[in-house]
Amino acid sequence: MAKKFRQIILLTLLAALFTGCQTNANLQSPEIVLAQDRVETPAGEVLSYGANIPMSSRLLFQRLGIDVGLSNSTVNDILQDSEGFIWIATANGLDRYDGNEFLMFQNNPQDPTSLSNNSVRTIMEDSQGYIWVGTANGLNRLDKATGQFIRFMHDDADLASLSHNQVRCLLEDPDGNIWVGTWGGGLNRLDRETGIFTHYFNDPENLDSLPSNL
Repeated sequence: MAKKFRQIILLTLLAALFTGCQTNANLQSPEIVLAQDRVETPAGEVLSYGANIPMSSRLLFQRLGIDVGLSNSTVNDILQDSEGFIWIATANGLDRYDGNEFLMFQNNPQDPTSLSNNSVRTIMEDSQGYIWVGTANGLNRLDKATGQFIRFMHDDADLASLSHNQVRCLLEDPDGNIWVGTWGGGLNRLDRETGIFTHYFNDPENLDSLPSNL
């Protein structure tokens, strides 16, 4: 799959990407932009990154918008996985792009294995090949082989559950733990073996605690 994407060396937006937990604004971009490593000039000359020419002359941008299958014009995050697929977090679901077409993943109220919420804020691939999806209402883990999601939701009756359903950032550490940054619920560490979330909150009385729960 990765070889099929030999031309895809950069996927960027028309504006700056959502870059971290501290950013609270969505991008209002009408399309994503695909950059390729080969440009053919009007004279028939093929230019590549190996050519001794300005960078601006070497990039050919292909615009991918709603008209070709992107689910929404608001893009919050982009990931290229280990197989070469491009995953796009939008305000109306999760998209997977294979270089030719989009596959959309959205919430289905009748299907508990679907995405928990269509407002997708952040995406990450872990060391086992699972795609983790943070939304405005819950954390999800996608099994790419089945297309099904496992949901991780806050439960007031379960102190070991996710602290807050608004998920903004995701990270896997070297031990395989999943760290989850939330908007209002502090930081969470998910133990993959036990399924238990450990919470880290701001404590105004403790200067060594998290500085904010946002």
